[in-house]
Amino acid sequence: MGEFDPDTLVVEIVRRQTGNESAGPRSRFAQDLGLSENGRKTLFAFLVEAFSARGLNLPARGFFQSNFLALSTVGVLQDAIRGVLGPGKRTSAAGRAAAASPETTTKTPAKPTPNRKAKARAIATKGKGGKRKRG
Repeated sequence: MGEFDPDTLVVEIVRRQTGNESAGPRSRFAQDLGLSENGRKTLFAFLVEAFSARGLNLPARGFFQSNFLALSTVGVLQDAIRGVLGPGKRTSAAGRAAAASPETTTKTPAKPTPNRKAKARAIATKGKGGKRKRG
């Protein structure tokens, strides 16, 4: 998967789908871009498709159509998508530098994983009750 900037992708999709080349972060969906509710729903579908093509499923990360419809400008949309993607998905040079700085990286101790066979045995015997023979 190649590197891309989510902010640039959002603006490109808004411009392409609205036909308004002057759309930017301060553009309001209803007033400036003239999008109705159905137009905004369609724009959301195109955004989800574009991010899914790059391996990032927005609804699976908790960003739904209802969240999108509550937003008023393209800039707020960019902030919301950045928040959903989290710090691990920064693609800009500043984001990579912030992720690589030693004061922001913390290691969490790994949890011991149970033996696969023991786990399968526990699942298989769960709810059996006892060793009563059925006849």
